[in-house]
Amino acid sequence: MSELFYAHSKDGEPPEHWQRLEDHLRQVAELASIFASVFKSDAWLRAAGILHDIGKAHPDFQAYLRISGGLDASEYDEQSTGSHPNHSGAGAILAYEKWRNIIGKTLAYLIAGHHAGLPDWFGGRDSLPYRLENEKGVADTIRSYAKPF
Repeated sequence: MSELFYAHSKDGEPPEHWQRLEDHLRQVAELASIFASVFKSDAWLRAAGILHDIGKAHPDFQAYLRISGGLDASEYDEQSTGSHPNHSGAGAILAYEKWRNIIGKTLAYLIAGHHAGLPDWFGGRDSLPYRLENEKGVADTIRSYAKPF
């Protein structure tokens, strides 16, 4: 991972004081695995923790962080679509692709719903299948970042 990505910015602080995405993913994965060890699911929740915000590696999200922090985001001009992608869908897609069974589906639900709540399986734009299909572009863009995890 040669490029530096951020998970969270700090108001009025330069990027070197922001939380690095890699650190955030590993810290959440560690905490999730500790909590889940009580019911013998630490490995699965470690995976969910690693994948939950991995979509933040997308250029659109990184540009969003820089702009919201009042910084220049022109370095993302060639890569960015100018939108603010839903960052949780990418991790849900990667989980579902890796484990094509009830585990992958369950992890996809957890990851996709970590901000807005668990999606339905059936339904419209908020259903999990809809999100898995329509957020593939974000997942495809961040796949190289996700490989080391």
